[in-house]
Amino acid sequence: MFDQWEDVERAVAALAARFDPDAIPGPAVVALHDQLQRINRHVTAAITLLARRVDEVEQWKRAGYPSAAEYLAAKSGSTVAAAKEVLAASSRLASLPVVE
Repeated sequence: MFDQWEDVERAVAALAARFDPDAIPGPAVVALHDQLQRINRHVTAAITLLARRVDEVEQWKRAGYPSAAEYLAAKSGSTVAAAKEVLAASSRLASLPVVE
C-alpha cells in the first residue's frame, strides 16, 4: 500500500506543478474546488488515522522531537495543540468498530 501512496503523491505533485487556476473555465471552477475539497478530506482522514501509529512507533524520539505532538505539528505546520487533538482523535477512532 505504501507504494500506492507514493504514486498518488507523485501524481498530485505533477498536477500541482502545472496547475493554473486562471486557466480553469468559469463553469468548472466550483466543481474543481469541490473535488479538491473531497480529496483533501480523504487525505486528512488517512493522516488522522495514522497519527496514532506515528506516536506508537516513536520515531519522533529518534528525530529529536520531545513528543509525537511536537513532531506532527512541525511536519504539518500546525500548532502543538492542534496536533494533540489529532492524536486524541486518532486514538478514539481506533476503538470504534464502525471506522473499520
